Amino acid sequence: IMFGLPMVSGPVDVSYLCPLLTTTCNGGAYPGVESYEYMDTITLTNYCDDWIFSVDICCRNPLISTISNPSTQATYIKATLDNLNTPYNNSPVFSSLPVFGLSMLTNYQLDWSAVDVDGDSLKYSIYNPASSSTAPVVYVPGYSASDPFGSSNFSLDPATALAVMNTGNKINVTVIGVMV
Repeated sequence: IMFGLPMVSGPVDVSYLCPLLTTTCNGGAYPGVESYEYMDTITLTNYCDDWIFSVDICCRNPLISTISNPSTQATYIKATLDNLNTPYNNSPVFSSLPVFGLSMLTNYQLDWSAVDVDGDSLKYSIYNPASSSTAPVVYVPGYSASDPFGSSNFSLDPATALAVMNTGNKINVTVIGVMV
């Protein structure tokens, strides 16, 4: 199912900077990250084990340096639902926003975990972000979904969602896909 979602809020600056610094989101000089929230209510009149909800928004930030032609690649996001076997299920929610800024030549550990109010077991994995339902983003040589920093030092623990990375000596803006 493809549908247009109404925007609830945005843009909201969610950058991690010292309080006295101003990001490009608010007219400043420091790189920033904006969050947009979309929401809709859909009534499902049938039961099915493979509902797919998706949205694609054109286009990606032209400053992304690790994928080919970022301003021509859409952001495609999907979620699945099985309402055939259980009529009630909630989506996991990230414990914190998966937004970050890193410095060069530094090792990092970031917690990308989520919480599920139903107590469901969660598994985390890296996947290739998509531009549409049939097209993954195309990374430039030296970068990939499994190595989005081009440093060959990136991993995600499938049980805890602890991401370990080293940005190497490269300056870039990258795209990472995390599936819960």
